[in-house]
Amino acid sequence: MSRTPSLLSSLLNSISTATQLARSDVEILCSWNGSDEDEQAIKNTSGYNFEIKQRVPYHFSGNMNALASESKGEILLIVNDDIIIDKKGIDYGIEMLLKNTNIGLIGALLRSKSNKLQHAGFMFGNDLIPYHFLEDLIDIEEFAHEHQFLTMAAVTGAMLLTRRSDFQCLLFNERYNRCGEDVELSLDMREILQKSVLLCTSFSAVHYQCATRAKQQEMGNEPDDIEQMKQRRRDFLNQANNKMLREEIALATIVAEASFKKINEQQKHLNKCLDIERKYHQLNLEVLDLKEQLEQNQ
Repeated sequence: MSRTPSLLSSLLNSISTATQLARSDVEILCSWNGSDEDEQAIKNTSGYNFEIKQRVPYHFSGNMNALASESKGEILLIVNDDIIIDKKGIDYGIEMLLKNTNIGLIGALLRSKSNKLQHAGFMFGNDLIPYHFLEDLIDIEEFAHEHQFLTMAAVTGAMLLTRRSDFQCLLFNERYNRCGEDVELSLDMREILQKSVLLCTSFSAVHYQCATRAKQQEMGNEPDDIEQMKQRRRDFLNQANNKMLREEIALATIVAEASFKKINEQQKHLNKCLDIERKYHQLNLEVLDLKEQLEQNQ
């Protein structure tokens, strides 16, 4: 879905190198939330058929559910318009998804313009609220090098792959207004369909996060959405089996180790900065001493 022609055009252009699928095997469906005038500025350089299926106000879960029902392919790529997909990124994600029928969702590794890890997936705090772990803390190459894939608690809806048949069994919960439907879909996939939710680090992209929302002053989460996510997480934990809990413990261990490593690096950097600062002050004192001696000599 989109309401910004420049963002949508950039996404479409990135798709041209993100997959080598045959033209006949791909359809790009869009829910257009913008003006008629802006629609005329959309440029499709993807090399694939592009069709605006609906022209309705923005509502992520409702728009995406409607597009999925219109789709014909066996695999769904759900992607925001503020994404630039990496070369062969879609193909890497599909390859991972098709390795095992027990895989339900493939989440993307998203990075910021500064090449920092932005979204790799969600973890949950003790307050039951999901959060993006290690966001803006580590370089993307470092994370991707160490992890080809990870079993996740939940993945972001900004860019994900799933089988159409699995998605149609669950759908996004349309009671969410601004955020949370991707978290609930992930938990539904694990609980209801008993399928894994994975992060594939080769299924990657640059994410210009909330590029349109910021302009429209639509940033932030809504309290009702947060309460729904907390309740869904609570329900999930009440029935979670040992396998599900072990998966989350394993993920938490990996994130804790990465966090500890980053803290050590920052501490070393801090110590180096303090050492430089001490030398700076020492030099200033030496200069003052020299000036004082010079004055005495005169």
